[in-house]
Amino acid sequence: MRPTARSSPRRRRHWPSPAATATAIGRPASERQWGAGTVAAAAPIALAAVRRIRQALWCGGPSTLPAFRGAMATAILKPLPRALEDYLETIYLLVRDSGYARVRDIAKARGVKAGSVSPALRRLATMGLIDYERREYIGLTAAGEAQARRVLSRHQLLTRFFNEVLEMPLQGAEAQACALEHGLSDDGMDHLARFFERLHPCDGRPGHFMLGETGETPPGPREGGCEPQLAAPGEHAPAPLRLSQLEPGPRAKVQRIEAQGDQRRQLLGLGFIPAAPVTVLRHDPGTRRLWVNLLGSPLVMDMEDAASVVVEPA
Repeated sequence: MRPTARSSPRRRRHWPSPAATATAIGRPASERQWGAGTVAAAAPIALAAVRRIRQALWCGGPSTLPAFRGAMATAILKPLPRALEDYLETIYLLVRDSGYARVRDIAKARGVKAGSVSPALRRLATMGLIDYERREYIGLTAAGEAQARRVLSRHQLLTRFFNEVLEMPLQGAEAQACALEHGLSDDGMDHLARFFERLHPCDGRPGHFMLGETGETPPGPREGGCEPQLAAPGEHAPAPLRLSQLEPGPRAKVQRIEAQGDQRRQLLGLGFIPAAPVTVLRHDPGTRRLWVNLLGSPLVMDMEDAASVVVEPA
């Protein structure tokens, strides 16, 4: 008698339910029913369009900033391993620059074999940080994007410190930032950002800076050094320009954050770091929300949060 072939039992996938994921990031489950399976056969251009539609759906509910806040609060309690943070950062950059991310794209960007990428993606999917199915495009959830932005903002600020302040070549500065970004605490990030908020170029030469008080007018050139530009007697310093006052279109850069505590920490984690480029896309006076482009991707925020971000023309 010929033995009958028995198919091996399929492993069950333990994906988080939409309701569980929605609860974790503070959004109604009814708004989280879309999944990566709907774009399984989509071409890259079509996938980019789907992601824009998803972004519009997020904008249709309450501000997305509370979702980021909840996700970031969870991240503080349960920090991710360094390797997983690197994967989230890579996915974020691929989606931002190309509109999509695939396993082979991630493997190429990370310099690893494709076979080593899938286990990491499965772990991230189980944690509710990415949308991932085998042989499909990978996207970040709101919680995953919050984590990725947090790591990327640390990377950029550390790179700037090593490159501009310590005058390390850019390639070396990037390498140092990669090594330190995962261990930089929220308190360390806050103090590093405050350092840059007080740092003013001195005479246009690399490595020449002056530390002033937070909110002080940038220094003017002077032979042999520089000094703060003080208002003339009887004059008042110009009022700071806030992100909430910025008109759509012109590009600006972040000067400082005037919020404190959790609000400041969350804004820094989203990428509102000194010298970060930001553009207002549109205002919505009815809901008091603001659409901005930060770190190369769109973000929706409350006017109250935008009012605490001081900017200057780029």
